[in-house]
Amino acid sequence: MSTAVAARATRLDRRVKREARALVKEGGKALRGGAKLGGGERAALDKHVAELRAAVAGDDAAAMRRLVPVIDAALDKLAATARKSPIFEYAESIGVALAIALMLRAFVVEAFKIPSASMIPTMQIGDFIFVNKVMYGVRIPYTDTKLFTLRTPHRGEVVVFKQPCRGDDFIKRVVAVAGDKVEVRCNLLYVNGALVPETLAEPAVRYWDRDSSDAMVPHRGEGNAGWHLEDMSHFRTKVGDYAFSVYHRPDRPAAAAAIAMGWPAFWAQYQAERAAAGVSPQDIEFERATALMRFHGRDADTAEFPRSDIDEAHAAPRCPDHPTQASIGKVERTAPDPDPAAPTCTPRYHYVVPPGHVFVMGDNRDNSNDSRVWGPVPLEHVKGKAMFIWLSLGPPKYGFTPNGFLHLNPFDMRYERVGNFVH
Repeated sequence: MSTAVAARATRLDRRVKREARALVKEGGKALRGGAKLGGGERAALDKHVAELRAAVAGDDAAAMRRLVPVIDAALDKLAATARKSPIFEYAESIGVALAIALMLRAFVVEAFKIPSASMIPTMQIGDFIFVNKVMYGVRIPYTDTKLFTLRTPHRGEVVVFKQPCRGDDFIKRVVAVAGDKVEVRCNLLYVNGALVPETLAEPAVRYWDRDSSDAMVPHRGEGNAGWHLEDMSHFRTKVGDYAFSVYHRPDRPAAAAAIAMGWPAFWAQYQAERAAAGVSPQDIEFERATALMRFHGRDADTAEFPRSDIDEAHAAPRCPDHPTQASIGKVERTAPDPDPAAPTCTPRYHYVVPPGHVFVMGDNRDNSNDSRVWGPVPLEHVKGKAMFIWLSLGPPKYGFTPNGFLHLNPFDMRYERVGNFVH
């Protein structure tokens, strides 16, 4: 035998020995793992693996070359019988993915859709958001029972919660926490006796609103399918660590100017304007109640809280069907009502948020059904903190570009809102 042939044979023997060692491990693993083998097959595999192990130990190349193909074929046959069908593999993958998704939804993050205009401009109708369900603690799915609490909501955070009266999912901003004193006078928010200042950003803005009852109406105003434009005024404010925008009625800038002016100056100006319009002094005096309403901002139902026309024992907001003392809270008098001849917008009695609750309001201040109406939100009803917008579908966009081409957005997508974080 030539030197080259001998070297090739030596390399082949080394390769066979490596394969033999690997097959000894695989065969032993299959036997110990309870592989599905008949009695005769198991005995044969056990015998061949033992012989191959002895051949490797004794460096018997001829025995290794004989046994390697036999054991390799037996293990291939075993793997083929144990392999799952494609349908079963797909079903298993889908089942695992679904289980993970359900676990994430139940404990970590959940998607919600914004159905109303109460949080405009922060949240638009048709925004789809993700909500962090871990931040305030983990609850047993589909119950109000919390396994543990990490922290409670802070002032200024936007939260999703189960409305305490009806049980629907709502989204609002926390403006006060347990023990805080809340008061709204002339549409001005006070927390713990301090005014929450608002700065005028735009005196006139418009936003798209949608009435669910009009969703089937082909056209209304400048929109369609229930969409229509609303006129508002835009202010900037800050609660806690969060700076954000709020909307008020269009006449809010004028009302704010009247409040800054004070009642005597406002009433004098009102009289002068009406006299210049040809109204008699008697009729102007008759309009005093109208001027007072304008001065106080009482054209909006939520411009005054607690309501001064309700006695203090019943002024605290509550669910009409099932109020409980724990959720009602209390109203405390801090100052007498002002002289009707010299009205002011200063605080005079406030609402104290009860323990274990938060007080929430919508950023669309005059178009929000919130804690001013039905009371505070129990902490166990809070589902999580709003994170960011992952999809936004608004009113259909159509019309002509300056070049005359028809611009159509068939999916009603508001691409500029996708990915925005909720502040």
